[in-house]
Amino acid sequence: MVVKRFFFTWNLNKETEWLNEMSEKGYHLSYAGFGVYSFEEDKGKKYIYDIQSLNFFDAKGKDEDYIDFLAENNITKISKVFDWYYFRKEKVGDNDVVLFS
Repeated sequence: MVVKRFFFTWNLNKETEWLNEMSEKGYHLSYAGFGVYSFEEDKGKKYIYDIQSLNFFDAKGKDEDYIDFLAENNITKISKVFDWYYFRKEKVGDNDVVLFS
């Protein structure tokens, strides 16, 4: 399913809440673009989403090191729009993903 929706960067919490609500309904983000979101349906899984800007890393490759670190903790990078990265972790019980943007 493709949804066109636009969020301003100062509405980052609203975008994150929306992605988490979509996941609760069984629609999981597979791609995020500028105002375009693609979802895959799977009612059997639920994910927690978060969005983070990685533009604070000055050294080349540091963002990839950070993404690798997240992957080691079962947090998956789904997409990137400009400097904003979309991450998710499978929801098991009441766990939550907390990243600092």
